[in-house]
Amino acid sequence: IPDFDIDYIKQQNENNVIGKFIEKMQQYDMTDERYRRALYKGLALLLSEGDK
Repeated sequence: IPDFDIDYIKQQNENNVIGKFIEKMQQYDMTDERYRRALYKGLALLLSEGDK
């Protein structure tokens, strides 16, 4: 699992799809590794799309 600063990324992207994705995913139980992995994998994909 990558080491993202979720709070910082969410703050910097609060009005776009990345911020909305983080907000929605945080509604799930982040102590459950499946949800944590989904958050980080989805975030990695969304952030990499911005590099293209």
